[in-house]
Amino acid sequence: MDSLPMQHLVIFIMLLLAIWCERNNLVWIEDDCNLFHMSTWALQLLEDYQKVHPKLVHKVNRPKTKWFCPPSGRLKLNIDGAYLADSGKGRIGVVVRDETGVCVAAFARHVPYALSALHMEVEAIRASLLIAIDQGWTAIEVESDCVIALNALTDEKNDVSGFSFYSSQAYL
Repeated sequence: MDSLPMQHLVIFIMLLLAIWCERNNLVWIEDDCNLFHMSTWALQLLEDYQKVHPKLVHKVNRPKTKWFCPPSGRLKLNIDGAYLADSGKGRIGVVVRDETGVCVAAFARHVPYALSALHMEVEAIRASLLIAIDQGWTAIEVESDCVIALNALTDEKNDVSGFSFYSSQAYL
């Protein structure tokens, strides 16, 4: 995706959306898949979007990061949280992979009452640890992009009592 020009990238994203919608129609409505309708709908949606938002946003070049497998005999729990400030809602996700990179488990959940981005990150860490406890996994690594949450939880000098408020809001 990083190598696509912006005009091709937005078409690609709209086609992915159309594929997802057609998939949902097949699964939930048991409707027939119509590839012509799907592509026409995607391009019309893109055209409508561009009329409302005439200026395309330029891609931000961010540094490439590479995911590394955990050491032999360990599992890596990759977590993330998302927060929508305007609605006060959030989402959390966990992916567990083994030493070969194979997905062992995955979990995603909508959080109807989110307080902040940090709240969602802490909830994602909490969910990953609950999964590990439930499965009896003890040799684990938790990987997150939220340095604040990880530092707060791994540094013994930090007072993490404020996180108890976040945990009490959980719906797991």
